[in-house]
Order: sequence, then C-alpha cells, then structure tokens
Amino acid sequence: MKVHLIRSKGFDIEDFNNVLNLLKTTKGPIEFVPSEPIVLPESESFIHFEDLRSFEKKEMPELNMMHSYMPEERVFPMTKPVFTWEQLFQICQDFRLKNVIPASDHVMLLTEIANDVNWFGGIDPSMKNYFIHTADWDHYFQNNVDVRFPIAYEIIVWLLRSLMFENQIEILHNAHDIAQGCMMDYCQNKKDITIKMRTADVCPSCTELITNRDIRKNYLKQLFDTMESIRKNLLFRQRSVLLNEPSRMEIRGYRNDIFLRDLGDLQINLNPKEKTLYLLYLNHPEGINLSCLIDHKEELKSYYSMLTVSGSIERVETVINKMTDYTQAVDVSIQFSKIKNKFTSALGEFANQYAIEKIGDKHKIVLNRELVQFVD
Repeated sequence: MKVHLIRSKGFDIEDFNNVLNLLKTTKGPIEFVPSEPIVLPESESFIHFEDLRSFEKKEMPELNMMHSYMPEERVFPMTKPVFTWEQLFQICQDFRLKNVIPASDHVMLLTEIANDVNWFGGIDPSMKNYFIHTADWDHYFQNNVDVRFPIAYEIIVWLLRSLMFENQIEILHNAHDIAQGCMMDYCQNKKDITIKMRTADVCPSCTELITNRDIRKNYLKQLFDTMESIRKNLLFRQRSVLLNEPSRMEIRGYRNDIFLRDLGDLQINLNPKEKTLYLLYLNHPEGINLSCLIDHKEELKSYYSMLTVSGSIERVETVINKMTDYTQAVDVSIQFSKIKNKFTSALGEFANQYAIEKIGDKHKIVLNRELVQFVD
C-alpha cells in the first residue's frame, strides 16, 4: 500500500519531515511517499467562531461530496479562511491526475487551512483521498506538543478507518458519541481528541469489527505499532516529570542521527552545523568555553566534513573558521538556541538535560552519558 502525503506550502517543511520520519519509524508494508509542496488556491470561504465553544466544536458534514509553551492567543469572535471538503478532495484528485497516481494508492493532503465543518481530518467517497488539518494543535494539548504526533495519529487512524469501513456513512454510524478513548470517538467537543490520543486504543466493539473484516494482519500491525509509538510519546513528558526520568539517546550510523529511544524512537533532526556542535559537546561532558572552541577545530572539522553533503574543503574550512572565531560567538549561540528549541519541541521541560546550556563559564550537555549510545 502506498500513501502519498501532499504538503501545502503553508505547512512547515520541518514539521512535515518530522511527521514523515515518525511514520517511517515503524516498518511494514505501508509505504509513505512525500510529495513536492503545492500552492493552494486562495480560499473564498470563511468560518466564523463566535466564542471558544464554537471553535472547539465539530459540525456534521454533508456526505454528498464530489469525488513551546505559550498557547497562541485566540480572540473571539474570530473569522478564518476555510476550504470545503469538496475543494480539499478535488486538490487530492488533481494531484492524482497530474502525477498519474494509481487508483489503489491513497492520497493525503496535509494543510494548515481549516475546513468548513471544523474537522481534524476527513475522507472522500472513494475512501482513498483524505485531508488532515495541521494547525491549532497547541490549543488542545496544553504542553507545547510536538505537532508530528497528533498529525501522524490522524494519518494512521484515517487509514485504519478506510480498511475497516466500506464508506463514509459506515464511519459515522460506528463513531462513538461519548468519548471512551477509542480511535472511533467522534469528538464533537474537539478537546476530547486528547483522550483517544493518549490511550491510542480500540474499544471491544471496534476490535470485533476489525476482526470480522478481511484486513491484512501486517497492515494492522504497522498501524497499531505506530499508534502505540505515538501514545508513548504523548505520555512521556507526564511520566518523566513524575519519575524524573530522561529518555535514552542513540546516535546511529555514519550520519550520527539522533534518536530518543524511550520516545518511540523519536528522531531529533539537527542540520549539519547544529549536529557538528552537538557531537562536539556530547563528546566533552566536562564542557567547553566558547573562547576555547578554537582548540577543538580539527574535531569540529571532522564532524562537519562527515555531515555536510555539499561542502568542498574550502567551504568546510570557512564554516569551521567562523564557528571557532570567538569574535563571532553570537553565531554559535544562535545554533545552541536552535538545538534547544528542537529538543524543547520534543521533550518540554526535560530539554535542558539534552540542550547545550551555559553552566558557569562553560557550555555543556548535562545528560548522563550512561544514557547515550553510539550505534553503527
């Protein structure tokens, strides 16, 4: 099974890549294929929210379609541009035609633009085209949630529903009006989405329904394993605060990719300059003063040469010279800030154990190195 993920230009490329990496972490027969970003047409429709209650409420669609943390301040009344379901699915259909996508493949549009009935996601009558709304997740998870988790969850559960049901009517008929922590909870009050994502469960009646359907077991295993990984990630901060327990870290392969094992193998995506500095400080638990970076020039050069894909010898030399020039320490400080922001996005308040922080006159990573393992 191939699932083509379309990113609208307004959905951040790094968030899109994070979602894709998370989905690819669990191995199986479902292949997630990224697309080039697309520019959506200007919306001519708007949705009006009179108050917070209306913002958090889903409406029933007409099923006659054609084919970090400070929450964002929301002031009501509010009006936002939207697309109709017909428009969103037509974008999927146009993508199919332009790229000659087989009818058996699935196409998902990931877009920051809301839809006219205020759903997190939807599926068309073919049960092969979908949209996922990528914005506003900070409102429902009040801990600066990494958006990759709820977006990936929506992708997984809509795929599972497409395997469980013949059409849209069956999906609505089997949806649970009262939230019970099942992937089939309707969540008319959209805040109930947090319940089912934290349980990542399937109730007995839905389990029976799945059992009675002729669904390939390896599809189910991949989908449920991914849901479980997402559940672990969403619960990690709460458990970590209680137990004061940071995640183990693995540095893998020749590119030294960084994974947090206890976060469902979550990858922290650092660019070559960020990763170069991170590997240096990870290798020096005693810490390094910024003015002494020049003493580690050769080590930095070896890391950056290995990590950059387009760097000539001259380019590597230029980057490392700037990095070790104490008069331009502000550039290194900016890299430290970017690294911390990426760990904060994944770990919340535990990011300070993984970030490069100034302690006394040195910068260092305080994470216990017994939690760090390098894997070929």
